Amino acid sequence: KRGFINLPDSLNYDYALEHIRSNFGSNAKSVYSYGYNVPPSEHVNIIRPLLIENFQAISCILGSDFLVNNARFWRNLPIPDNEQYIDHYSNVFHQDTVVDQNMIQILILLSDVNVDDGPFEWYDKDQHSTVHPFFKNRSDMSKYVDNKNILPSPNKLIGTRGNYLLINTGYHYHRAGIPQPDRERVIMSIGLFPKYTNIGIPSASLL
Repeated sequence: KRGFINLPDSLNYDYALEHIRSNFGSNAKSVYSYGYNVPPSEHVNIIRPLLIENFQAISCILGSDFLVNNARFWRNLPIPDNEQYIDHYSNVFHQDTVVDQNMIQILILLSDVNVDDGPFEWYDKDQHSTVHPFFKNRSDMSKYVDNKNILPSPNKLIGTRGNYLLINTGYHYHRAGIPQPDRERVIMSIGLFPKYTNIGIPSASLL
């Protein structure tokens, strides 16, 4: 589900808080992603209206007593052509698995994003069976490289600051797009989990 929320002018990516993203590829020649986490209570004025607007859709997947994890901020940089199929910062198509595949991410654009900025990309449910054989082994990108021209085009989260996407990243294949040279992409993500995972704080405390 896509939507829009008005973000306060004070909410921006904080370069002073960022650290190197830990899962960049072992063959990387440089660092291509940074990020940081903050407790959801620090951004309750943003998270609360998102939860209220999407409560029914979230509850159908996670239950009405779902949990809200930390707000995460990411800054992704360009990757050299010869390294783009190495998993540096989740830039290859994959599904998320933490405890299991029951999870939701709310991804919010912190700046205007177009196709050159490396937008978040994902496949819809009706495309799952088509792309699954190519992406099921996250570490093996050979099938994707050899067949990318015949695969369906993924959706892209492009738009203006405040556009957001609510997506089950445990089921839908997705990836962080790669910015073009001299560009970067900043985004805020809010992770939602079922109560049994014990990941996060009760959503009721933010509503």
